[in-house]
Amino acid sequence: MNEELFQYEVINGEELGARGLCDLHAIGNVLSEFFDVPTCAFVKNGYVFAVALGKDSNDAYLKAFDCDPVSSFSACVGFSSTVDAETAKHLQSYAIPMIAAPDFEDTAVDILTQGTETILVKLVSPLKSYKSFEQEKVLHTPFGEICQGINNKLELNKNTFKIATKTKPTTEQIEDAIFAWKISKYLAPVSVLAAKDFKTLSIFQAQPNSQGAVEHTLNFACDSSKNAVLHISDDVLTEGIIHAAAQGRIGLIIYSGGDADFRELKINNLADKYNIAILTTGIKQYGN
Repeated sequence: MNEELFQYEVINGEELGARGLCDLHAIGNVLSEFFDVPTCAFVKNGYVFAVALGKDSNDAYLKAFDCDPVSSFSACVGFSSTVDAETAKHLQSYAIPMIAAPDFEDTAVDILTQGTETILVKLVSPLKSYKSFEQEKVLHTPFGEICQGINNKLELNKNTFKIATKTKPTTEQIEDAIFAWKISKYLAPVSVLAAKDFKTLSIFQAQPNSQGAVEHTLNFACDSSKNAVLHISDDVLTEGIIHAAAQGRIGLIIYSGGDADFRELKINNLADKYNIAILTTGIKQYGN
């Protein structure tokens, strides 16, 4: 057993290949942020597209599934808590290539292994220790090797976290903003995430520009975006983004901040006009 690796056990199905490990990596990233609360994350092709917290694994699962039922088919699913029989019955009803969790009830295993090739992965190492196994990202290119540190911060720093507008967010919106921020660490650059009630409403990743990503995100979220939180990846806020957020009736925007003073003041004033609060973190998610 390699103690330098996060330990897992395949309890049903084939050993994981490259694609399976990429999906498991994406699952582990998100679950490690919420190791102490029931969480469910859906991942496809290494990209997380739906996450929710709940009072138990089944509640979290149903909320996450509701984020994007269509994409949930043929997607991998991860849990931060034990998978129970009730959840297994729903999972068994459609194609799921892999399910990862710290444990599975015996009945759940029986259900999930009936007439299916679903890979069941038991996360042996505690999720609480997950971040200690990954300190940097390494990419080998023809031009050289790129090493980038990992954002292992579990909480926002109160010294840099600030409300930039006169409009103040509710306590619930701040909690949803922190939820969104933790997930956004693992999204591709130029991504937008809408969240409400500890549940993602829509995620758009690796878009050519934030304006388009915001519009796609809000169109997908539709009416559920009212009073929701919008996380913008490391980019400047524009008047167009504020106008789009206002049209979607967003209540709070969270982003890294650090725009030029004159631009930031202008954007903050426009947000106040629409009663949208802006929270800046002072933390860049991605390197240069």
